[in-house]
Amino acid sequence: MKKNEMQEKFRDLLNRRKESLKRAMDKGEEGVVLENVGEICGIAASMQIIGLIDWEQKDYIENEAWNMYLRREPEHEAC
Repeated sequence: MKKNEMQEKFRDLLNRRKESLKRAMDKGEEGVVLENVGEICGIAASMQIIGLIDWEQKDYIENEAWNMYLRREPEHEAC
């Protein structure tokens, strides 16, 4: 599989987890919310390990997930 194909699949997976996180937050399902945050962080770590993103991008994705959980606005947009 080509690098751009893998990036697309991982981005799809991240987007699905983010949507699931939003739905769980709307329903007040704390356990499911935290599970989704953990999965998002795991996906970001996997992407970094196999070289699809760098450390800064991984940290941004993880911080974005925690900010969603804490209902904070992101500090800046990713490039």
